[in-house]
Amino acid sequence: MNQTQNMKFIPLTDWDIIRVEGPDTKVFLENLLTSSVSSLDSRSGQLSGFCSPKGRLMASFWITEQRQNAILIWISKDLAPEFAKKLQMYRLRSKVEIHYEPNLYCLYGVLSSSKEQDEINSEAFQFLKLPEVLHESQQIARTVFAFQQPPPSIDNELAEQWNLLEVLSGIPRLTSATKDLFVPQMINFESLGGVDFKKGCYPGQEVVARSQYRGTIKRRLKLGTIMGNPQALFRPGDLVFTEQELDQPAGVILLSAYHSGLAVNYVQMEINLSATGLPLRITRPDEAPSNLIQIVEPPYQLLTI
Repeated sequence: MNQTQNMKFIPLTDWDIIRVEGPDTKVFLENLLTSSVSSLDSRSGQLSGFCSPKGRLMASFWITEQRQNAILIWISKDLAPEFAKKLQMYRLRSKVEIHYEPNLYCLYGVLSSSKEQDEINSEAFQFLKLPEVLHESQQIARTVFAFQQPPPSIDNELAEQWNLLEVLSGIPRLTSATKDLFVPQMINFESLGGVDFKKGCYPGQEVVARSQYRGTIKRRLKLGTIMGNPQALFRPGDLVFTEQELDQPAGVILLSAYHSGLAVNYVQMEINLSATGLPLRITRPDEAPSNLIQIVEPPYQLLTI
């Protein structure tokens, strides 16, 4: 029986896939990414990133092992072309091939129970199991599927719930509007398994390690709620200000989602810790400021070393 027959698939138009394959795949990526690719488990996804020499994240993504010597990178669609070119630039004499074909894969999300997600196990399609999210007293499992043809049952109405759960997970997904802004710790990347401090060098590694061990991180990812604003008001890259300093940004939005039943916007934002106790608003040129943002802590503990 087809495992996907009774699933409702949510189109993920802002996701895409890059495939890296060849005998040197793991060594090649181990020398570039913030996580330890050598310990990648084919049965689950691993959060990872790529930094500039200054230690700023240029991309965040999930990686899975498609098969031996072949790894899939699940990344924001608007970052995929540029990052694929960056990988090609670093390839040099490595025995790897970088494959990126826009629109080759159709990506869809599925929401389910933990038991239903555990039953997903097939070589007939590619999938990425994301961390579960606790919402309204329910533990909800999230899976991303990649097909080359649209699946049988598509449900666009569940897109709002998918987006909401992604924001509430507290797991950042960089886009073109938020790349090159953050050292990984500024968006809690190390606390989510996206950075391995025991592995060897990668671009920006010295900056990332120094930030961790010297305890100099003064900015963090927080969640926020904003009551009564219309859907899709906030976008990645929108700036957050304190009411005392409307000319000096205190933070930036990474992701946002709207809960139509409650008329509440939920946002992921990177924020200066000194501003978290102050009244916060999102403002854009020629627009009225948002209602006040209420700070919410992400659903995990920060890593301590």
